[in-house]
Amino acid sequence: MSQDGIRQAAWGLAVLLLLLGAAMFWLNPATERLEGELTEVQDQLSRLSGESDRRAGAKFSADLHKSRLAGVRAVEGIEEQLQQQHRLLARWFPQLRLTAEEAPTRDGFKAQYTFYQDELRRELGGIAHARRGYEILDLPLLVPDFVKQNREPRDEAEMRRYQRIANLEHVLLVAAGKANGFPYAPLEVRQGWRAASEDSLFQQSRVLLRLDVPSAGLPGMLRSLCELDGDGPIVEIEGLTTRPKQLPERLDAGRVPVVQADVRLVLSTYRE
Repeated sequence: MSQDGIRQAAWGLAVLLLLLGAAMFWLNPATERLEGELTEVQDQLSRLSGESDRRAGAKFSADLHKSRLAGVRAVEGIEEQLQQQHRLLARWFPQLRLTAEEAPTRDGFKAQYTFYQDELRRELGGIAHARRGYEILDLPLLVPDFVKQNREPRDEAEMRRYQRIANLEHVLLVAAGKANGFPYAPLEVRQGWRAASEDSLFQQSRVLLRLDVPSAGLPGMLRSLCELDGDGPIVEIEGLTTRPKQLPERLDAGRVPVVQADVRLVLSTYRE
């Protein structure tokens, strides 16, 4: 290579180095500034992410607390309703005069039981007239042992037992009557109240209802028995037997054929 060529190459290299130096001089602060901005943005994103987690956690805790309170109130409402159902079955006849021990006298209870059955027959007769347009003269009800034996109840335990039966009889027969079902035989208590299991909060009883009901109205009557207008125990239909009822020789206008329905129920309520 000639001397001039070497000189030109050297100058070209010097110019290139000068340009690179200038680029580094101008670009390095920009790069550092960009890196600083990127680092700041990353720090802000990290803080925002932590704040988002914190806020989400606080909202979740608040929602969870609110849900727990709603659950507690719901449970308390159910318990109060169940206790109210228990009290409805255990309450004494409203006209009874109670002693200081919160129990009626034996003669007073016997008299009020007779009055209760007369009132129930009148109530069911009125419902029958409204539903069917005619009166049902024969409305058989459960007869307590002390009435059959023409004596007073032996003690408070016997009075409480028949008080619960009377309250249960009333709520079941009125519910059936509102759905056009009326007794053709007395209610039968097949099992007294006992715990469903050793650790259960509920006690159960089994009863048999024997009712006359129009065949088309049977589903509605069963539904009415299960609902009880919210005024009775929890009801489970354990069994149902139906058979046609013998028709009279002459079926009066307005009367419809009925079936005899034997309904076996399992009733559950809070334990005493």
